[in-house]
This record gives sequence, structure tokens and C-alpha cells, in this order.
Amino acid sequence: MIDRWSLPDITECTKEPEPIESLEHLKHIHFSDLDLFKESFAQGNQKSWCYYFPFLLFFSMSQRRKIIFHQDSGSLCVFLFKYATEEDQTPQLDIYFPPAPFSKKALQNSLELANDFNGNRSARIIWIDEKDSQLIKKAIPHGLNISHLEKEYLYDPQLYRELSGSKFRNLRQNLNRINKNYKPEVYSYDVEYADDCLRLLKKMDSESGRKT
Repeated sequence: MIDRWSLPDITECTKEPEPIESLEHLKHIHFSDLDLFKESFAQGNQKSWCYYFPFLLFFSMSQRRKIIFHQDSGSLCVFLFKYATEEDQTPQLDIYFPPAPFSKKALQNSLELANDFNGNRSARIIWIDEKDSQLIKKAIPHGLNISHLEKEYLYDPQLYRELSGSKFRNLRQNLNRINKNYKPEVYSYDVEYADDCLRLLKKMDSESGRKT
């Protein structure tokens, strides 16, 4: 079941947890940090889905992990903290993505902070925008390996408005076919459409075999 969330609901369930021992100077992500994160990501021209603030906020609600951050050298430095579990009895601190906007000094300080907390050299940078990979290689020329894991969906409005080039050929054809055969009407979302959207979602899940 998908519940509707209001602003009071969100702010209530994102009350800041207790500080993490030895990391008291790092702040837990909170709804009130929206403007800071948006401004920092805009300055860094970040494109990947992992920079989407609502995702970061709700991702941090887990009892097993937290998104924590601070500012260093004019950049926003975001970390992923994982609590100790029965399977892995040692907590782990990683850099969730490079400082935004990018700063060599802030990156080096972040790696030093994470490695000092972990007590070894195990700190990782979880996500890297492709455009930042060369900057990171120059900032940390030794002891850092960058692995390409998957091709990301880029939230670039201009790219998807134009749909130019062979990459989007099939998408252009499918959209033209839909527009010709069904003549869809597009509306801005409003809460009055919530029940209809939920019914459609349940129908789609039922037909695909998934469970909502």
C-alpha cells in the first residue's frame, strides 16, 4: 500500500537521530537541508539519479544506514554510514559521492576522515558522475580504482526534450505512434488524481506479476 505523505509527515519522520560516536561533527540529512543540497548540486552540475534529494532523504530512514554530511572548502561532502550488524560487526563509513561542487582538498579530507574512522584504507566513493572521474583521478592519482558499474539514467530535461540522435530513435518512434493512435492528454499532477494513479499502479503490477 502506498501512503500519501504530507509535509508534517515527512518532517516528523525525519527528526535528526542521535549523533554517531566519533562523527558528531557530521549532520544527519533532514528535510530542512533541501536548499543546501539543491544549490550544491546545481553548482557542481550533477546529473546522476543518486543526487535526487528525496531519494537521499528516504534512503537515510533505514535503521541500518544513514546519510550524513558536512561542508568543507566550500563543498558539500556527503557520506554513507552503515551500522554494525550481526553479519558485519564493524561499522563502515564511505563517501557517497564526490564533494559538490568538486574540490580536490575536500575530497582528500573526506577520504582521510573515512579511512581514519574505519581504521584502515577501505573507504570507497560509492557513486561518481562520469564527468567527475577525470577530476578524481587527478586529485587521487595513486591508490584509487574507478570501476564502471552501470549506465545511468540522466535527469537532463534538455536532453529528453530534444530526443535527438540515433540513441533516441526508438523512443521517438514509440512516442509518435502513441501520439498518433491514442492522442494522450497530459496534466500536471495534483492530489485529486492520487486514487486514479494508485488504481492504475495496482493494475500495472497485477498484469506484470509484481506486488505493490
